[in-house]
Amino acid sequence: MGGNAQHGNHTQTHHEMASEKIDKDTVRTGAPPIGFGGKYFKYRDGVFVGLDLQKLEKEVAEQFDGENFCSRKSDYSAIARHIYDIVEDPDFFNESPIGIAVKNQFWSLGDDGRIR
Repeated sequence: MGGNAQHGNHTQTHHEMASEKIDKDTVRTGAPPIGFGGKYFKYRDGVFVGLDLQKLEKEVAEQFDGENFCSRKSDYSAIARHIYDIVEDPDFFNESPIGIAVKNQFWSLGDDGRIR
């Protein structure tokens, strides 16, 4: 049982588990995760790296398996999907600067034509 889904006599709901996972990923990476195009993006080494929802389900299982309301694949899937729904931002990458992501860096052109 990897999570702490039970707090005293209170058993966490799927929403509370989803929020805990989002908070944990935000603290670990330094940036909140983003849901975009069916993937869960976590910030790593200067860029956002996407996980498909099946990998997110695995992370949910590893963190909360065996807790009340989190012991079957359908629970992991429901929580992963809810996480995605909470953090989904369909405009996030569309509003980002155009550029190239390379190891630990992002190169883009500014309005003045200079590389940043």
